[in-house]
Amino acid sequence: STGNQQYSAAGETILLVDDEDLIRNIADDILQAYNYKVYTAKNGAEAVQIYSEKIDEISAVVTDVMMPVMGGIELMRILRSINPDIRIIAASGVVDNDITKNLKAAGAQVILLKPFTVDKLLSAIQEVLE
Repeated sequence: STGNQQYSAAGETILLVDDEDLIRNIADDILQAYNYKVYTAKNGAEAVQIYSEKIDEISAVVTDVMMPVMGGIELMRILRSINPDIRIIAASGVVDNDITKNLKAAGAQVILLKPFTVDKLLSAIQEVLE
């Protein structure tokens, strides 16, 4: 759609981390439609592995907070130890002042409230890449 032209990527690669298949698949489709290249992971452990292999390619990470195996907070801390300059968006179904503080402390630059719209997802990514 021409209305969202401003969101079109210049080919950046996003690592998308969510344990819910539906959310992961929809977000993947949306991002690819806007010219992003996407890697997906089902949990933090998988995400660390992919990030380690593709570190030179990945521009930003979008991660869910509540996931089995390894959640978003632990994931963000590990990713930040690998790359202190990493760009991270944390997607959370619950957001209050404490949660926001914890997510920012763990390394999230942008916090995205779930469920998110296409616009909110795209503008969060644009914001974190600036």
